[in-house]
Amino acid sequence: MANKSPLLITQLQVSGKRVFLRVDFNIPRDKSDPKKILDDTRIREALPTIQYLLDQKLRSSLVLI
Repeated sequence: MANKSPLLITQLQVSGKRVFLRVDFNIPRDKSDPKKILDDTRIREALPTIQYLLDQKLRSSLVLI
C-alpha cells in the first residue's frame, strides 16, 4: 500500500456542509498568573484554517478546543 500525503483543507469541498474541527489549544500558561499565555503559537497557527472554513459559507461548524 502506497503512502498518501494528507489532504489539505483547501482540497476539500466544504461549502454548504457541516464541519467538525478539533483544535488542540493546550497552551503553556504562567504558573503564577494562569491568565497569561506564554506561547500562543498553536492559536496563531490554527487561525488560517478557522478563517478559511468561515469564508466557505458552511452550513454549520463545530470547533472543539
